[in-house]
Amino acid sequence: MTDTAHAPINLDAILLPLLAETKVNAIRQLVDAIGGNPAVRDAEALYEAILVREEEAPTALGMRVAMPHARTRAVTELVIVGGRLEKPMPWGGSQENVRFIFLLGVPPLAIEQYLHAMKTFAHAFKRTDVLKRLDKVKTTGEFEQTLRDAVHSL
Repeated sequence: MTDTAHAPINLDAILLPLLAETKVNAIRQLVDAIGGNPAVRDAEALYEAILVREEEAPTALGMRVAMPHARTRAVTELVIVGGRLEKPMPWGGSQENVRFIFLLGVPPLAIEQYLHAMKTFAHAFKRTDVLKRLDKVKTTGEFEQTLRDAVHSL
């Protein structure tokens, strides 16, 4: 039996670069990138749930990172999509502009997986070398490998 709460973190899609000029547009593009994923039952419901969650409390973590997320029946399993903005933008709740966005769609009962993913990302992003490397990568493969290496070294 696999311990899903401590399984490796995988991105279902990566947008590099993410060409958005507003928070709402960035969220739309990220959701659209995973809309065809079999774990996404209803991409529009996921999009709406994330916007509602952002209204309740913006998800900027600082360190130029935002993690918009929502627990919703619109997904059947945890889905994660990441992107690096072409131009950093303001994101409510942070004094810094955001450059990296990691969007999570979380089924209502996947609380342990969600907490594991959030904790793993937060620890990885506290290391400034990780964000510097993510800033410089050219391909989605390099982006994903940089994240994998950062998470593996925790």
